[in-house]
Amino acid sequence: MKKSIEKKTRILLLALGITPNLIGYGYSASAICKLIEQRKARRKVSYCKLYEEVGKEFFSNGNRAERAIRNAIANTLPRNKVLWEKLLDFKCNGKLTVSEFLSLCAEKLMMSDE
Repeated sequence: MKKSIEKKTRILLLALGITPNLIGYGYSASAICKLIEQRKARRKVSYCKLYEEVGKEFFSNGNRAERAIRNAIANTLPRNKVLWEKLLDFKCNGKLTVSEFLSLCAEKLMMSDE
């Protein structure tokens, strides 16, 4: 089950244009998988704790994890805005926050899992 979520997450990130050469790719994939696990367990999600968990997984800290994900979003969203809106079913008005991005990806994957 966990491997299929990881695979679907990485496929979604690649479809959005977030490639493995960006540091935020690994952080994003890990954060989305952890977010899905927490939501399926019906636990309340604290994004600060989520970033810390992801940071520890990569021997870093939460601030670096959040910054890397934000950087990945900032590098790919302007170039693929229409594709992002189509894949994630949302209308982008300006910037997309890290927590919004992670939530949209998690919802997309959880809905496709049903």
